[in-house]
Amino acid sequence: MIHLALHILNMSVNVLLALMFVLSGLATRVSPETWIIPSFFSLGFCILGVLNLFFVIYWMIRRKWNFVLSLACLVLMSDVINYQFLLFGNDEEKAEGKNITLLSYNVQLFNLYRQKDGSNDIISFILDKDVDIVCLQEFGWYNEKGFVSQSVLNRTLGDRYPYCYAITDPNFGGRATYGIATYSKFPIINRDSVRYPTHYNRTSTCDILVGNDTLHIVNCHLESNLLTNDDRKLVLATLDSTNQHNLNKTGELLIRKMGKAAKTRAKQADAIAAHVKKQAGRKVIVCGDLNDHPASYTYHKTRGELSDAFLDESEDNGLGITYNEFPFFYRIDYLFHSKSLKVEDFETGTEKLSDHYPIEAKILLNP
Repeated sequence: MIHLALHILNMSVNVLLALMFVLSGLATRVSPETWIIPSFFSLGFCILGVLNLFFVIYWMIRRKWNFVLSLACLVLMSDVINYQFLLFGNDEEKAEGKNITLLSYNVQLFNLYRQKDGSNDIISFILDKDVDIVCLQEFGWYNEKGFVSQSVLNRTLGDRYPYCYAITDPNFGGRATYGIATYSKFPIINRDSVRYPTHYNRTSTCDILVGNDTLHIVNCHLESNLLTNDDRKLVLATLDSTNQHNLNKTGELLIRKMGKAAKTRAKQADAIAAHVKKQAGRKVIVCGDLNDHPASYTYHKTRGELSDAFLDESEDNGLGITYNEFPFFYRIDYLFHSKSLKVEDFETGTEKLSDHYPIEAKILLNP
């Protein structure tokens, strides 16, 4: 009798986890504006995948056909699984041709790692990399002593990169700015933006002339969840216990902040996808901080028919995590490119100078 009860319990848990896993995978196909529930479940897509894999192994060891349920779910979600991680790094032979280097980095306003002498670790890092094009998110300055000011940026990055396109908005009563910026060693010949609903986030577009080639660069910073330190503590407390009060508060947090942000990002991703579609036949690079993971509608929609440089060209393996604040370790910074370009090298940095890691690529213009 006890054996039968345990079997029924295991089957019930297995069925529940299988349904949750499929529901989480639907987030790539269903906009949060239409149905928000898959977006919430997608936050645990990898964990749910591992648990379903466990049940496949468990039932196979016990020689029960029950393993078919979770196995079918894993097969059904295989395309979404492929977005998550790189099992084997790319070590194919490098092609010859004209190439440029690009760095995308959410720099967290340069202000967390400032030095008293006016220098800044993030600025020094960018200058040491010396790439051709730099796309920055959470770019800005604060004209107060000890912070990175506009004059410091002009003197450092401006000297190295003669061409810049920045979209910024005043903040802190006009004493600071906040936005995005694209720096280039090559001429920026056209400047524009993708218009979508937002308060603080921006996506810029620019054409950069590299010899006889024109690159269309889309620099993205999509809607943040705006989680505070108290919010993170609440999530950690919930993960560490089953306290009903914490569970209720975390549920409210998901609906109030993360749900609202997911819906806004969906609109923004739709707008970017529509813009990229209009660039058919051009050499396009979409990069930046999407504030969403690979099992999300935001990722799926923004990427569209473009190639994901991490999945296709990275020499590393694993999840490629770019956000480094515990407990939200996700890949949320990306570089997508049209098939008319080839990324020869792609690297996710390990420098913890911001709450994001930088991503860098060497791009072959005429593969």
